[in-house]
This record gives sequence, C-alpha cells and structure tokens, in this order.
Amino acid sequence: MKATIQLDRERTLRFSNRAVYRLQSMDKQPSFRDLTKPNKAYAALCAYVFVCLVDREGIGSPEDVAEFIDPADGIEAAMSALMEAFEEAGESKKNKSGEASLRSLA
Repeated sequence: MKATIQLDRERTLRFSNRAVYRLQSMDKQPSFRDLTKPNKAYAALCAYVFVCLVDREGIGSPEDVAEFIDPADGIEAAMSALMEAFEEAGESKKNKSGEASLRSLA
C-alpha cells in the first residue's frame, strides 16, 4: 500500500531516509508538534508533504505544494496521506528491526 496525495497529479509520499535528510536540510524545520498547532499546521503540512514526495518533478519547494492544498478544505486529505506515509515508515522500520518508532527515523 502506497501513500498518495493529489497535487497537480497523484503523487506518492514516503517518509524515508531521503525525506529525513531533506527535512533536516531545511532552513526552518517543522516539528511533528507543528502539525497540531493552528498557526503552524498548514506550513508544516506543506513542508512534510514536500520532503516526503517520491517524485518532485515540477515541485521545488513547500510553497509549490501549497498551490495544490487548499487551507480551507484540502488539509484533511493531505494530512491523511501524510499520516499514511508515516505509518508505512513505522511498519517498514518495525519489519527491519522489530520496533516501530518515527523518532528513530528523525
């Protein structure tokens, strides 16, 4: 099962080592907690979606992701896809090491 999100087209999300690297390379890194803060959630969501994109063709920044996620009614679907990517990462980690922890990936 792959986590997907509808942006300009359907895109696959994966919270991989590459996503962690991209996240840690950002000037302003969002935290997982930012996803729950009303004044930071939208920016954090766009940033996490951006770093988790498997194919970023045509999308060069979190701002580009924001063009496709409507803050009024698109957040729920985007958050669901992102949570699915996090869950898949946890399952993958669990299958390899016997324990699931997103903290061990970040």
